[in-house]
Amino acid sequence: RLELKRIQQDLGATMLYVTHDQMEALTMATRIGVLEQGRLVQVGTPQQVYEDPASTYVAARLGSPRINLIARALVPGVGAPGQTATVGVRAEHLRLHGASAASERPAARVRRIERLGDRQLIHVQLAGTEQELVTAAPGGADFEPGTAVQLELLRPLWFDAAGQRIAA
Repeated sequence: RLELKRIQQDLGATMLYVTHDQMEALTMATRIGVLEQGRLVQVGTPQQVYEDPASTYVAARLGSPRINLIARALVPGVGAPGQTATVGVRAEHLRLHGASAASERPAARVRRIERLGDRQLIHVQLAGTEQELVTAAPGGADFEPGTAVQLELLRPLWFDAAGQRIAA
């Protein structure tokens, strides 16, 4: 990847690189085109496509861990636009807080933790559902499996019933 990127920069040439590997696309591209069933559905810089996906399909193609896609009914207090069917939230935009009876935040329980050194991926299950979400937390975050938590959705993305993005 790095060698191809260096060659492209040294030559100043336009290169078309086709890959199914999202990490290659994110690290090598200056622009990404996302195809869905042979149709070009979004074009932009890697950051534009990642942060402002046109659909749930595009949102699910970039990011590790994958974006959390949640039925709106499972998170009623998030203030979504009326036609929202699905709420999308990236792992780095999902914060955990200790459980509080006075909070209106969605309740969940920590299922497991992947410790990755400088950060952790914390898998939680929404209360009363089978829906599991993943959040990225600093390496020193103090949560353990079984802990009751509440979720704060930062920068959620709204999608309609057809999976198309709704402007906030």
